[in-house]
Amino acid sequence: DRVATAFRDKAALLKRDWTDEMFQDGEALNEERVADIEASMADELGRHGGGLNDGQNLGNALDLVGVYMKNYKLDKADAVLARCGPYVSARGGVWMVKWLNHISTVRMKQGRHAEALEMLYDL
Repeated sequence: DRVATAFRDKAALLKRDWTDEMFQDGEALNEERVADIEASMADELGRHGGGLNDGQNLGNALDLVGVYMKNYKLDKADAVLARCGPYVSARGGVWMVKWLNHISTVRMKQGRHAEALEMLYDL
């Protein structure tokens, strides 16, 4: 069971299905797609239970951050990352690297360059 959990967690960490979408269909259609993805995230949270302690939910949340960054919804990305922070810290390792990469990118896009640089040093 431990091996299966580790395998699922690795797949969750590497998940980029939503992030890899192109979002090249214009603002209105992109907004609809973001709303669909948010609804999928909510459904997954309800289905898996365990909140962000569950690796699949945490992976989905980090994938959602990628969607927000692509669509310049930086406040939403920041909020999701803040919520994920304690769960990522508890897992450590590559989870932390992915989180730090995302949060430093968000900080940079927000014009918070000194904070972004500090976080990159943590990488």
